[in-house]
Amino acid sequence: MRPAGRVWIVDNDRDALTLITTYLATTRFDVRACASAEEFLRQRPLTPPACVIVDQCLSGVSGLELQQHLADDPAVSVVFVTAHKDIPTVVRAMKKGAIDFLTKPVNPLALVSAVTRGIEQSTRADGDRRARERFSARLMRLTRREYQVIAGVIRGLLNKQIAWELGTAEKTVKVHRARAMEKLEVGSVAELARIALATQTRLPFPTTHAEVTPAAARGSSDQAPLHDLHSPARDGWHEI
Repeated sequence: MRPAGRVWIVDNDRDALTLITTYLATTRFDVRACASAEEFLRQRPLTPPACVIVDQCLSGVSGLELQQHLADDPAVSVVFVTAHKDIPTVVRAMKKGAIDFLTKPVNPLALVSAVTRGIEQSTRADGDRRARERFSARLMRLTRREYQVIAGVIRGLLNKQIAWELGTAEKTVKVHRARAMEKLEVGSVAELARIALATQTRLPFPTTHAEVTPAAARGSSDQAPLHDLHSPARDGWHEI
């Protein structure tokens, strides 16, 4: 069973385009073909996960230039095929994340292997992005004070330490913490830390009245003043 995802083939060699398209279609990949990078770029935005098979020697926009166009979307992988390859070009493509660099005439088994790896990589990247978006949406639910408490929790502070830094009662911190954990849909600090790590989430520490969470910026009813949540050893952003 092939991994779900679309395969785009970009090649101005009509014979090669037909051959690769037909072969991948018969091996149950969802395939679309384009005769130039410009034609392909008119299809954007792509629906991930996707793998793009591109000939380096295109007229107009080259394969490497097309790869650069796609660099902002990790859920789109790139496999190069070409009749003429040189070491500097291969090295450049691989350094920029190409799955493979195959020589024409393409070995069918090598092509299927590269495309499968590309779709699998794109699927993981798309899943990671969706997880980040879900967690970011949950963070938006927090009030300013709930956000401050969670920032303290992530730093590993106890409730009483957070209370001291915020200038409030420990029982108040407990209430905010419980509400925040519910909004974030996590059952423990360990789970919160795992999600933050997996989604590469950074929690900025607000240090002035202007530095507020998105929820507070929308107009939270929680109007308590912001306090400095910086660790003495670190400044700016706190990365899990």
